[in-house]
Amino acid sequence: QGTPGEGETFDTSEYNNKDVKPPFSYASLIAQAINTSPNKKLTLNGIYNYITSHYPYYQMAQNGWQVNGKRRGN
Repeated sequence: QGTPGEGETFDTSEYNNKDVKPPFSYASLIAQAINTSPNKKLTLNGIYNYITSHYPYYQMAQNGWQVNGKRRGN
C-alpha cells in the first residue's frame, strides 16, 4: 500500500490495534501525516501526533522510535 496523494484520505482503521505494527516505513508514515494536513506542512511534533493517534502501535513504542533532539555526549 502506498501513501495517499494530495486530497486523498488514508484508511488507518485496520491498524487500530496496538499490537499490530503497520507495514509502512517511517518515510511513508511521515508522508501520510504531511499529505493529510491542510497546508501540507507539519512540525515534527505534528507528525508525531498524527502517527501516534492513527497507529496505536507507536504509542507503546514512543521512546523507541521517536527522534531524540538532544545531542549525546561522548
